[in-house]
Amino acid sequence: MRPTIHAVGALLLALGAEAGKKKGPAIPDLPPPPPEGFDLAKMMAMLSELATKLESLPDLTIFLGSCALLAALYFGGLLLLSPWGLPKKGLDRRKSWIITFFSSLIMSSTGLYFAFRLYDTKGSILLPDLSDVNATDAAFSSAICLFFLAYCLTDTLFGIFAYSGEVNVGFQHHTVYAALLVYLLKTGQSLLFAVCAIEELPTLIVSLYELAGDTRPRLATGLAIFALRVTYHCFITYKASELINTPMFFFSSYLLLHHIAWFRSWFIKRVEAVKNETEAVGSHDAARASAKQKRLKLEVESHVYLVSALMIAQACMHAVLVLSELGNFRPSKLWNEPSKFSMAFVVLVLDLLGHALCFLLTTARMAGIIQDVYTEHFIFHTIESRSIIYNISWEDPRVERELLKMGGDDVVLTISSAGCNVLDYLVTKPKAIVACDFNQAQLAMLELKLACISCLDHRGFWAIWAESDYATFTQEWPKLRKHILDSKSATSASTISFWDENAALIKDNIMFAGSSGLAARLLMPGLRFLGIVDYMLSRKQYPPATIGLALLRGILQSQTVWAWMAPLGGVPESQLNLISREPQVWSDRLEEVLGRRMWMSDNYFYYAYVAGKWDLACCPPYMHPDNFAALKDGVNKKVTLVHGGWADGAETRDDFTVASLLDSMDWMPDSMIAENIARLYPHMSDGTKKGSKKGVIFWRSFATKVHSPVLAALRPELVPDLDGRERVGWYLSQWVAPVYPHAEVDFSRFLNKGSDTVFANTAVQDAKVLGAMALHALRTEKSAVEFYRSQGDAYDGFRETLLPGRDVLQQYCLPWHRKPKTWISVGCGTARDIEYVIGHLKACGTHLFLLDLSPDLLEMARERVAKHGLEDRVTLVVADILAAFDAKGQPNPAACTFVGSSKQPLPALGQADLVTCSYCLTMIPPWKEALEVMVQMVKPGGSLALIDFTRREDKPKHWSQALNTWWFAHDGVYFDQEHTATLKNHPKLKTIWYHETEARVPFTPLQATHYLYTGLKL
Repeated sequence: MRPTIHAVGALLLALGAEAGKKKGPAIPDLPPPPPEGFDLAKMMAMLSELATKLESLPDLTIFLGSCALLAALYFGGLLLLSPWGLPKKGLDRRKSWIITFFSSLIMSSTGLYFAFRLYDTKGSILLPDLSDVNATDAAFSSAICLFFLAYCLTDTLFGIFAYSGEVNVGFQHHTVYAALLVYLLKTGQSLLFAVCAIEELPTLIVSLYELAGDTRPRLATGLAIFALRVTYHCFITYKASELINTPMFFFSSYLLLHHIAWFRSWFIKRVEAVKNETEAVGSHDAARASAKQKRLKLEVESHVYLVSALMIAQACMHAVLVLSELGNFRPSKLWNEPSKFSMAFVVLVLDLLGHALCFLLTTARMAGIIQDVYTEHFIFHTIESRSIIYNISWEDPRVERELLKMGGDDVVLTISSAGCNVLDYLVTKPKAIVACDFNQAQLAMLELKLACISCLDHRGFWAIWAESDYATFTQEWPKLRKHILDSKSATSASTISFWDENAALIKDNIMFAGSSGLAARLLMPGLRFLGIVDYMLSRKQYPPATIGLALLRGILQSQTVWAWMAPLGGVPESQLNLISREPQVWSDRLEEVLGRRMWMSDNYFYYAYVAGKWDLACCPPYMHPDNFAALKDGVNKKVTLVHGGWADGAETRDDFTVASLLDSMDWMPDSMIAENIARLYPHMSDGTKKGSKKGVIFWRSFATKVHSPVLAALRPELVPDLDGRERVGWYLSQWVAPVYPHAEVDFSRFLNKGSDTVFANTAVQDAKVLGAMALHALRTEKSAVEFYRSQGDAYDGFRETLLPGRDVLQQYCLPWHRKPKTWISVGCGTARDIEYVIGHLKACGTHLFLLDLSPDLLEMARERVAKHGLEDRVTLVVADILAAFDAKGQPNPAACTFVGSSKQPLPALGQADLVTCSYCLTMIPPWKEALEVMVQMVKPGGSLALIDFTRREDKPKHWSQALNTWWFAHDGVYFDQEHTATLKNHPKLKTIWYHETEARVPFTPLQATHYLYTGLKL
């Protein structure tokens, strides 16, 4: 079901038409007449005759006839679909598009006529007096409104009875459009709806693909959206502003923003589809993978060009409109009438300000599409095009070198980046280093550095990498090239190819190479102007005190500026979002970097970007002549390069003592972190073998806290930045985690799968739940059992979106890596949560106790357990948690009723490996007592995990939080920040993971905060 928004545009046009009119410059002459053989007069006569017949029919007849026609077309369409033998799900989806297909076909065809009439009359059919509207226009416009009204009703009825599972928000849209169309017909403004009918063509294209079973975002759809719902609508918006009035222009411009958002949505889906196809090919088919990557690049670039063209077009239209406004202003005619002159001048100024505002809004929205593409795909594009991102590694290796006391018994796994950290580690003479990178250009930088160390003396090495001496490079390149070729490493061929093509990187100064070097080059003029370059070169240890520097600090603290600058430095948007709730932390750190850290005497990071070179007094340890012998000693036998991720590199050996993962995990979703940690962990030394060293995992983060529950499962410790000695300053935290014995932990258990079940209510089912919630809100005596019984089988579908994050809690916040044997789920409801972790349960041999007050919900849970074959490992218990145990901590048989075949009693207090509570604590009035019982259930070393609603930690008294609290309280859900405070400060619990996020409450504009918590019982 795809109702369109153009009706809203018609309403706004109607409102504008009633407000007044304003003439504008004439539209250019019509194009040459149609070629011979096409009788336009005859066609118009036929249309006029049809219009006469329509005009003679009562509105009710046209409306009912349209309903009957659409119903007949629907059943006819079913006859065409039935021989295809489609499964029910696929058939229902196609059925839901039959009526929409025929409706959009008729709407688009009629829209072509009115688009021609709009042009033929030079836009005058939109004038409020309707002087140029003929009888054909009036009849067709009224009929098309009645037809679309019939479509709204017919599609709604068939949606309820024929394909309810495919209905999402169609009912709400159809209701709005029905009211709109009634208004237009009542006020005689139906023509304004008809002019917008051509914008239904994208829906026609989508319906054709959907009926063919093709659900992919197709190029034709995007082009139609761009041409009609963006470009055509943009044209209509500006022409309407000339012909009708300024307020309508503002409203229609606002709608244009929505159209642009739809184009953005299509574009993202399109690019993601191509990207997924690229990833699905994998590395086993290099030719196909390369073709897919080129296609992805073409998709991204072509749509950036499209949006850029639209930005230019709308800028030109704005310019024409502004010139028209200025041309119509005749001050000389009003000199003798000051009051009229003043009013005309005020109107002109307001109009120009309005146009400027609309221009800025539409430009910002379209620029937002380009920014989305840029931030999402810039780094990926750079890697695929074998271009350098980092010319130096922006992580201070001194931190981990000193913290971990790296030495001769270490085997190090790390990321290549520009090779700086790898060579710094090599100075400590480790047993071996494996350096990985997805970007072949970064590996080429490191391999060339390694070749320089092997083949050159320190003077030659220094000349190339500290001073970008191109003459030295060209002189030594044949020797270096032969050495790399003779090494026959896995990366040698790509390294030779890269430097054969990119020797200019040295010539143009390696310190400004790559995208991060480009960022430095862009900032250089400003830094020179502010005196920073002079201060840095003179080795002053403080910044110049200038107003300009203070302004620069303010500009660089802007999140918008960093959204554009960060990708140049290889920082994706996902990494910036880690501090979206606490931007002041970044502002404070940036102030400290600009004011102190970058001026430290040994801070070679900033010195290189400001000076464009290194100095012996300010350079990385590996560049210093005192350490060159250590590098030469180990360069040929200790460093292995791997083209791939660090999980790929980990699989090259089984004795890693240090995994230095830089900030790579800031980029990853939980699923990817789990997969990579599961691959890494077995190859880390756990210290259990005789003579082996216990391994550690070290990483940096832009976040102030551990940002993933999988990383929290490693139980890392925060590395303190003592006295601010860490010189880069961009990373707000650094973490180190010990490697536990492999016999105790197995992170591969996080990779088990749940069921693929997805619940999606129909509108009728959602209405049933909403009705139950409304009745519950009106009751003075609130019964949780009655509340759930009234919702029945619609319970899970509604809560799929109302209660987000449960999949993350179950899959990644629970200690699957430690194989829990006993799990109690308090307030389990229908046991929807277990479907996320069916594979986990079976792999760990966990016995699960489902505890709830409602026998009706537990009966649904029993059916779910049986469906997945879990009866032998799940016990269902109807009980109140406060009465489930006696004074001795033993299960109370009198307070527990079993549902299903398993009668295994609850574990005694202090005997459960794991206790969870999902969106239940806020519904228990005596929550403190209930929470205390949950804590008592867990044995020492076990885990307690909860997810529930709360007030935002950073602004608990904000009006939005008060509104959320008031809204949910009507359904017996009570937000209380004391819940989370009690969990985090409980004397018997150690917080392993705590995270808050927001999600929209269905059918409302509310953004409710929920938290995820995992605690270790002490």
